[in-house]
Amino acid sequence: MHEDRPFREITLQDLERLDPVTLRTARSCANCGRCGGACLARIRDLSPARVLRLLQLGRLDEVLTSRFLWSCIGCRRCSRCCPQELDVATAVVRLRRLAARHPRATFPEHLLRLLCS
Repeated sequence: MHEDRPFREITLQDLERLDPVTLRTARSCANCGRCGGACLARIRDLSPARVLRLLQLGRLDEVLTSRFLWSCIGCRRCSRCCPQELDVATAVVRLRRLAARHPRATFPEHLLRLLCS
């Protein structure tokens, strides 16, 4: 059951606990938006670029409860189009792993059926 109180904001020190690829990707992203334009899994205003921006702002909880992480199909278009050659796709997959352990994780219904059957 979820608590009604909001999570505390994540500090930059908390972000340093992320794996090196995700941390480097988040810190280095210039938010040009190319990855979001190439993404096949965009959900409204959520995209790889938006997720990285939220990480830069220290809003890890918002990222980990985002439906976007579960919509990623692993096509790697985000990484291929990044002008800084950041591994955006790997960062999204690693964030998904963290999200699976998050107390407010919201798995898509079709994934729950696969896992529970």
